[in-house]
Amino acid sequence: MVLPNGPKTWGLWQMIHWIARPFHFMERCTQTYGSCFTAKLGDKFAPVVFLGHPDGIKTLLSNDDGKAFEAPGELNTLFEPLLGTQSVIGLSGDRHRRMRQLMMPPFHGERMRSYGQLIRAISDEVIDQWQPEVPFQVRPAMQTISMRVILRAVFGLEDGPRYQKLETLLANLLDQLSNPFSVSLLYFPQTAKGSRSLEPLGAFCGPNEAD
Repeated sequence: MVLPNGPKTWGLWQMIHWIARPFHFMERCTQTYGSCFTAKLGDKFAPVVFLGHPDGIKTLLSNDDGKAFEAPGELNTLFEPLLGTQSVIGLSGDRHRRMRQLMMPPFHGERMRSYGQLIRAISDEVIDQWQPEVPFQVRPAMQTISMRVILRAVFGLEDGPRYQKLETLLANLLDQLSNPFSVSLLYFPQTAKGSRSLEPLGAFCGPNEAD
């Protein structure tokens, strides 16, 4: 299979750029190679094709050929602590199609309309906390909306102690993983071995059984 064009620099350098400044990396590649490009996020990983055009993304998500678009197994292992081994994001072929079919029914018809109402209500909750003429950061607000939608629509939780604790844990986890140093530990897990304090997921996953 012929892959789209992409940067020719050393794979390790591309990975460092991706970890340190992911949006800048993607913007530069898009400006140079278009909305579809290939990157090497490390020398030990297979090349990764990035898609930025809606038509390309639609083709990818609607394709039923189990071999046409395989998820890169090596990269998937990086996200297993977050997504587990059965996440539809990391599966390929028949396993991906089976999990996708199980997930699709809740995302149709009346259920989707109720989700829209829930998302609007949650957005209003967050927006109501903003004060006129007082600057605020957009990212935390959008993260709060996303987390509350996931907890209520996907997990089916209602406001309460468990809900608030889980929201706090997930927000802290995302904050940790937005730090380039923490992200680098996913690519170089041996760096964190023997030191729980260096593991970005340590606080979320809890102490080791041996602790």
